[in-house]
Amino acid sequence: MNRQKKLKRSVVGGGAWLTALTTLGGVLLAGAATAAPIEKRVEIDQRGDFVMIGNTLGYDCRAATPNPVVGTVGTCSNITGILTLSDSAPDVFWRSQEPNATSATASTAITPSNARSTAILQVPNGAAISHALLYWAAKGAPDDTAMFERPGGFSEEVTAVRTLTEGNFYQSVADVTALVAAHGSGAYRVGGFNVTDFRNVSDEVNFAAWTLVVLFRHPAHPTRNLVVFDGLHLVSSGNPANARLDGFLVPNAGFDAKLGVLAYEGDGEINGDSLLFGTAPLGDDDRLSDGVGTLTNFFNSSRTAAGTPVSVVGDLPQLTGGLRSMGGYDLDIVDITGRVTRGQTAADIRASSTQDTYYLGAFVTSISTYKPDFTFSTKTVTDLNGGNVRRGDILEYTIDVRNAGNDAAINVRMSDVLPVGVTYVPGSIEVVTGPNAGAKTDPADSDQGEYDAATRTVTVRVGTGANGTTGGRLAINERSSVRFRVRVNDDATGTLSNQAFVTFEGDQGAPEDTQPTDGSSDPGSQPTDVDIAECDTDADCPRSHPHCATTHVPVVCVECLTDAHCSRSEPSCNQTSFECECPTGPGTCGGAGGAGGTGGAAGAAGAAGAAGTGGTAGAGGVAGAAGSGGAAGAGGVAGAAGAAGSGGVGGSLAGAGGIGGAGGSLAGAGGSLAGAGGVGGTAASGGSGGAAASGGTAGAAGAAATGGVPGFTVEGGSCSCAVPAGESKQAPFALALGALGLTALWRRRRRS
Repeated sequence: MNRQKKLKRSVVGGGAWLTALTTLGGVLLAGAATAAPIEKRVEIDQRGDFVMIGNTLGYDCRAATPNPVVGTVGTCSNITGILTLSDSAPDVFWRSQEPNATSATASTAITPSNARSTAILQVPNGAAISHALLYWAAKGAPDDTAMFERPGGFSEEVTAVRTLTEGNFYQSVADVTALVAAHGSGAYRVGGFNVTDFRNVSDEVNFAAWTLVVLFRHPAHPTRNLVVFDGLHLVSSGNPANARLDGFLVPNAGFDAKLGVLAYEGDGEINGDSLLFGTAPLGDDDRLSDGVGTLTNFFNSSRTAAGTPVSVVGDLPQLTGGLRSMGGYDLDIVDITGRVTRGQTAADIRASSTQDTYYLGAFVTSISTYKPDFTFSTKTVTDLNGGNVRRGDILEYTIDVRNAGNDAAINVRMSDVLPVGVTYVPGSIEVVTGPNAGAKTDPADSDQGEYDAATRTVTVRVGTGANGTTGGRLAINERSSVRFRVRVNDDATGTLSNQAFVTFEGDQGAPEDTQPTDGSSDPGSQPTDVDIAECDTDADCPRSHPHCATTHVPVVCVECLTDAHCSRSEPSCNQTSFECECPTGPGTCGGAGGAGGTGGAAGAAGAAGAAGTGGTAGAGGVAGAAGSGGAAGAGGVAGAAGAAGSGGVGGSLAGAGGIGGAGGSLAGAGGSLAGAGGVGGTAASGGSGGAAASGGTAGAAGAAATGGVPGFTVEGGSCSCAVPAGESKQAPFALALGALGLTALWRRRRRS
């Protein structure tokens, strides 16, 4: 896929494996040469598990590499006389969905920018995805963006939340939870990140690959302690990586445990590399096997699960998963159930080597834990006034506190800090179901609930035995619901976002923990949101914004919903701001005047008509229309007064002044002169001002002849949009000035 890369980078210092992990989840210590702190990505206790998928972007052309199950390998080298390369790293790039939707091709014709591969995600039916992390790694300039796609679905460039480097290599990780939660199981494709071009190059250390780690919730699964922590650590002789995990409690029976590993550049033919799991100090008896390599060759360019090679139908390329098949990429899930014991609360991991050199990218652990689980607790809201949530409405919040874990919970408390924009309704706390049901008082006294006005916090202690100071006990699958009310403030706007929290301990010794309630949105445990509406119907809206936009979130009063709600001066309703505005481009004006040639000048005024013998002078000619952007034509000159006929009387009226041409960039000038008074005749009125164009100036008034009526400025045309600076929109004012001139003439004649 050809595309221009973003220039931004997010690089965190060289060499990376963590020296200390934050609370509840382990410490990871690296060799002194490259030790650097990094983030533990995720730790959560929930009913569920994890899934890891991924694929390589490169193919190693050596004869020992297994042929792909699906995928065609073309030319491996363009070097004359060399058909294959003998180095232990990839030699050509893969491109999935090439040449068709069910194929993949690898050859020297595939460039790094076009390289991509596909893998199939499969999560259990009924599962809810709580976390999804996308990793990509390669040799090359660090890149914090990659193309993440669902063939036939979405295509999105994602940005890393962290990029780590080790020498000439890098690994980036992006949070793609929302995308994966929305699309679920199926094919995912990744490419478009920086990779050093390894075509026609002999290089023993090279790789390009991606991985998707998904954590999910499922009510049928046991409660598990799930931990993801990541980095990019060079493991070599004398430079191991060590991790310590804690925060779990292995049940007395019916438990399981597994370890996921992501690594790069492990060679199938080089021994000396091991992965160990157990309780420190670790020894040879703690070494793990992936099922395809030996205990001293764990990192061997394979993909395995529970000791078996993984080859997934739909992956493109679909590889065997066996030894040397993955192009310098290891993706393994190891069953470690036999390495943990009941009551265990911590474990140690070590990756080491005496010969091979490889890069450790991530660990993922899933260990059954014996503790309560309140991640299925929910919070809902009801508007007791009905309709849209409006200022002054009463909202009723209901929190369903549910223990879905495998141990009873003790000292269970629910707390809820009210959002800004609401006021607590006194006396509204109530335990609806479960032990101690009934109304509770607001002060902190002997009953199970209270409201603290200083901190705006509602607290309710639930479960059997709860009292005024201590929470009670909720057995496995037991629940209790709590509700209270608030009033929406008169000045509240926007969204009310609120989330309650459940704090508890395990009956069998699990330490205190706090878990949030889940709102109605996905993924994960989200707040419960309410949008405050300004209106229900148009009748609720002010004259300045008379229409209720019921499809807008939140519902608001707006100036317009359609063009029909707008005036001629601003005829277009913007469907984003719901305001009337001018459309893009110049305004248009009403009035006469044909368009001239582009940039052309207006035609000259027509000549005045000749006076008939004893008759009335002809009217002045009408000015030509202005060209687009051109100047208006001048007003025609008034016709001369009619000559006296034989024995007749002079023409009674001189010709009227010519009418100014329609404005182009300027308005037409007014008729140049009023007609001269005929013998015994009356002077004609001055010419009318030209029509104003968009951006034009009104025509000048014609000059009055002796005894004639003074001319006056008339705002020509009615502009529908965008009158620029310098042009008046006060046509009535101009007409008033003309009227004043007529009045003055009438008064002079009366005096004479």
